[in-house]
This record gives sequence, structure tokens and C-alpha cells, in this order.
Amino acid sequence: MWAGQGHSLALGDVMVLLKAVGASEFVGCTPAFCESHGLRYKAMVEIRKLRIQLTNELNLLIPNLNLSVDPALEPPTDLQAKLIRQVLLMGFSDHIAKKMTDEERCSQTENAIAKNAYKSMEVDGPVFIHPNSVLSSKQPPFVLYQEIFETSRMFMRVVAEVEPEWLPVYAPKYCTFSPPLEEPPPRYDHKSDKVLCFVTATFGPHAWQMEAVEQEFPESLDKFRWFARFLLQGDVLPFFEKYSKLLLSP
Repeated sequence: MWAGQGHSLALGDVMVLLKAVGASEFVGCTPAFCESHGLRYKAMVEIRKLRIQLTNELNLLIPNLNLSVDPALEPPTDLQAKLIRQVLLMGFSDHIAKKMTDEERCSQTENAIAKNAYKSMEVDGPVFIHPNSVLSSKQPPFVLYQEIFETSRMFMRVVAEVEPEWLPVYAPKYCTFSPPLEEPPPRYDHKSDKVLCFVTATFGPHAWQMEAVEQEFPESLDKFRWFARFLLQGDVLPFFEKYSKLLLSP
């Protein structure tokens, strides 16, 4: 109920925290409400102060914005939840964990590791989604987390789901990219005015294999060769299309 569905559910524990803050603000952030819902009153007060501070900063930076702190703020829409997930990925790109495959679980120890184990970028041993997390039953292939703490196991705290195709886009710092693939071939994109190509990538210190993604062609002589081809065959400027049949090669 707290997490919702779609991207809201994928936002995981972060969505639960957002809704808890929103509910507290809606009723006036009273000590009684916080106590009855398991919230720390002082934390809710600090969050309100931070919201006011951020709002004031935005009003100073953006003329005529006239933004105010709305105590009856609606929960994030599905699109907003998706965007929040992407922002979180950019901020926690070094806190990514991948669910271990059966082969990985059986090859690393004589005793089989539990099926719900994850491999983190930070620690050598297996880590787990805490049973209290809203994502504990879903067990997504990739997750991000705020921190890891240890009790009977190594657990991840404040977990959100990550789409694997987002990693090369929003966390390229931790990716190793292949040269541009021949298939599908590069193309010129009118909207971005860029030559795009498909590449494969591995992510993180464990070299997790990512699927092919489309991105801007890397800076090289080949990039200019491809651009010249697209220019002369009329993809960039339609004016040249009538001369494309005169090219020595397509």
C-alpha cells in the first residue's frame, strides 16, 4: 500500500519514506502522528526545514519562480517516480548490487548461498535485501541501496530497483564500453544532431555484462567518416540526397 505499483513500487523503500514524509506534512507534522506511525518527530522537523531551505534557494536562483512549500503535496506520479529512480542512480552509482545467479552462488563457496543473495560493488561476500523492505519479495535483478549493515547477514538498507539498461546511461563512470558495433550500424539522429551507435558494456568491478545500448559515437576518425557519409547521402541536409546516387560507394 505504501509503495504503490509500477515505478512507484520500483522506487521501493524510498517511496515509502517519501509517502511517510508527505503524510506527516499533511497532518501538520505532529508528535502524536509521528509516534503512532513509527516516525521520528525530530527527523520529520528537520526534513521540513530542509524543504524550506531548498525552496528558498530555488526561488533565489530562478527569477519569478514563486515556489512555496506545499504541506498537501501529492505523491509522485508514475513518471516522477521513474525520474527520481534515475536521479538516485546517478547519486548512488557506486552502491549497486546484482542478484547472484545459481552458478555464481554455487561456485563461490562449498555451502550454497541463499537464493536471494546479491553481489555488491562494495563488499566481497553476499548481501541481502532486508525482509522489512518492500522489495524483499520482488527480488529485482539490480538494485541500489543507501548503505550495508550487518546483523545475522549483510543487509542493504533503503533499497530501490534499477533498470540494467540505465547503468551505461546514468552511471557511465563505472562502465567499460566496447568499440561501436557493426550491427546495428551507426545512424544520424536529427533530434540530437549526433551520430549514434550501439555498444556493449560491462559494469563495475565485477564486470557485469550489460546489453547493447545506443549512445553517441565516440570521438574518432570513424565518427567523422560516418558523419560525412550521412551528410552526402542526404540524412543531415536533404539537399544532398539528389547527389547520393553519384557516390562511388553507398
